[in-house]
Amino acid sequence: MKSNSIDGTRWELLVRINGREIPSKGNNNYPPNWSQIVKAIEDCIRFKSKININTMNLVNRNKQKGLKMKKIKKNNNLFKNLVKNPPKWWENLKKDKEIIIEIRTDKSKSYIDCYYNGGCILGELDCDRKGNFKGKLHYKYIPIMLNNNGDYVNYNFENQQIDLNHIQPTIPDLNNFDQDMISLIKNQIEYYYPKESEKWYQYQFIQKDSFFIDSEFQINNRKDNNLRIDLVRLDPSVNKIVFIELKLFGNNELFNSNNIKNKMGKNIENQLSLYGNFISKNKDDILQYYKDLFEVKKKLGLLSPEALEIDLDKYSVAEKPLLIVAGCTQKWIDNNAKDLNDRIQDFALGCLYFGKVNDNCNIEQIGKIRNRYIFTI
Repeated sequence: MKSNSIDGTRWELLVRINGREIPSKGNNNYPPNWSQIVKAIEDCIRFKSKININTMNLVNRNKQKGLKMKKIKKNNNLFKNLVKNPPKWWENLKKDKEIIIEIRTDKSKSYIDCYYNGGCILGELDCDRKGNFKGKLHYKYIPIMLNNNGDYVNYNFENQQIDLNHIQPTIPDLNNFDQDMISLIKNQIEYYYPKESEKWYQYQFIQKDSFFIDSEFQINNRKDNNLRIDLVRLDPSVNKIVFIELKLFGNNELFNSNNIKNKMGKNIENQLSLYGNFISKNKDDILQYYKDLFEVKKKLGLLSPEALEIDLDKYSVAEKPLLIVAGCTQKWIDNNAKDLNDRIQDFALGCLYFGKVNDNCNIEQIGKIRNRYIFTI
């Protein structure tokens, strides 16, 4: 019997009777004695009793293979070159307070992504041994200049043909990401992530609150798991690293209970439970990961003065995520907060309800303070 748990861990049940491995053939075509295995498992689930078969072992295959959480390559060529000899375009990106710069890591390397409103202005920034930088930009964010006046262009109907060849579109020189050129890319991104969108709120929180240290944390970088946590914050009120899921008040996942799911099969309870299980199982690795990330961001000059005062040796990882619901009116909160709080209180630290983007997401006190509900710390 093989299964993938909610955090992506692969488990396999190996059963031996009289020293011989008993496989399952599937399609209910069980070999002799397999029925007693099935009955024992069903009894365990039904009555929460122990499985009384001495030769049954539950093996974590990931433990056998030494699978570990991703680690930041703190001394790679990219970070060294950006610190030692920072290019002009890098300094321009850092000066723009609307651009959020994040450290990323996959199995083979650590790199940098730069975001505006959730759109990636510069993705997978890396550097080779010779000091040559490389990165990428999605084509839909590329600004295109047209040699026409007004919003419309005229068709060309000459020679029994119809074309737009006379327009001659051009792509402007990015000029080391100076302010004018970055503005053109931002305008393109705003088309896909406009003001008041969920992504817009997410990155507004990062801009407003100095203690957000990461965004779009992806577990093991396995995209098929859909385990990507929106925000990570250092909470100085409780000395905790807090993972945060952010939802816009109209997000369907907030209204689907465990019994009623949307078309994607998602609801907020399952999502928070998923995150909490991963966090609690990997809290030591997560703490080390963010100590390394903090060190790299400090060297690159990416931390706020407030964050620089933090001593992560005094911090631990909150084992449950925090939910933030943004864009709310007070009437919406009054009508929906109690039901939502009741459904998530076993899976979350609490829920903060905001209309406008707030500059303080601390969880310092259990209970209700205005529209902040903290269940546990």
